[in-house]
Amino acid sequence: MQSEIDAASVVWYHDRQLRERDWPVMCQGPVPSGVWEAIAANHRYNGLRWREDARTHRLDVPPAEIAAGRRLVERYDQKRGDARDAIDGALLAGLRGIVRRPDARVASATPGAMIDRLSALALQLQQMRVQARCADAEPGDAQACAGKLERLLAQRRDLMACLDALLTEARDGRAYFRRGSLAPLSGVLPHDVPPQDVPPQDVPPHVLRQDLPTYLPPYLPPRPAHGAHP
Repeated sequence: MQSEIDAASVVWYHDRQLRERDWPVMCQGPVPSGVWEAIAANHRYNGLRWREDARTHRLDVPPAEIAAGRRLVERYDQKRGDARDAIDGALLAGLRGIVRRPDARVASATPGAMIDRLSALALQLQQMRVQARCADAEPGDAQACAGKLERLLAQRRDLMACLDALLTEARDGRAYFRRGSLAPLSGVLPHDVPPQDVPPQDVPPHVLRQDLPTYLPPYLPPRPAHGAHP
């Protein structure tokens, strides 16, 4: 089933997309379906938002372009939130027919919110690995980057465990969540439309330029042995 996802598959997909040369402006490969279409859109809009937000903080960008960039950040953030909500909708559709136990707990964060956060953590980890490599010449800086990297990895492991626990309990009727409940505040982290092979119309020309650095993580995690993925 397309709704049968797990945290390892989601994280693997996030990291795989970060290695694509033209991502997030363009996405290669087959278009995912079901809940994976929403996961792909959420991750891509996170990537576009992160990229545009970084650009608005550059000192060599004219004020008019910074203002336009901030409007783009807001647009990407809205689309990111729409995709996050679509993740919950797709998962809830797959849970129809599950009998909820009388003592079932209500989750304070939805799977969509957790997957959105995992996407943002993937982007943070990507950037921190680059910074750690650049800081190799300075022992103090390298040590600080290594500490931050380990904390981010620990956060991701904890969040993966929470996501798997909620999905398992929801499928067993021991927990439930409501679509759109307690969604994260916008602007927590920098953050598009299902993958396609042509630039989307809402990506402005300056984003298509290759004047911004493309950061690639130094490794691709092993493909998960279980769980559905595109």
